[in-house]
This record gives sequence, structure tokens and C-alpha cells, in this order.
Amino acid sequence: MKVRFTQTRVVADEHEGTDRETRFEQDRVYDLPEASAERWIARGVAVAVSESEAKPASAPAAAPAKPQAKAGSRKKTAGSASR
Repeated sequence: MKVRFTQTRVVADEHEGTDRETRFEQDRVYDLPEASAERWIARGVAVAVSESEAKPASAPAAAPAKPQAKAGSRKKTAGSASR
């Protein structure tokens, strides 16, 4: 069942707050199992949408990845020793 979230919601489970949390973004459409979709609709944070209304997101959005420094990307500053 396709639903559009009216608020961004994060599933409250053991992954909440980690890079593995399940997040549903506001104004995005998701294709969920009917029971799950009905629960979100009953909570007032999602609405049902028709097939023609929007393309669904392929899966819940993952938490944003934390930026990581690229190897060898350090800038040399004045006075830095060369290796």
C-alpha cells in the first residue's frame, strides 16, 4: 500500500539514532505492507496515495552517513613537515 508521510518519522527500535535507523521522510511516498501503512495512517502521520499520484521511494531513507575524510586529503599547512 502506498502512503505519503506528512511528517518525518523514525521507527523507535534498537537502531534509532544510529546509521541503521529506519526513517520515513516528510512528503515522500513509500510502498509499505498494508498493516504497516494502516498503522502510520491511524497515527495521523501518513495518508494513502493512489498508484498514479507519485513514484514510491524504494525503501525507507537511511540515516545520513557521517562524513569521512578521504585518504590523503589532508591539507599541508605552513610549517608542516613532509613525509
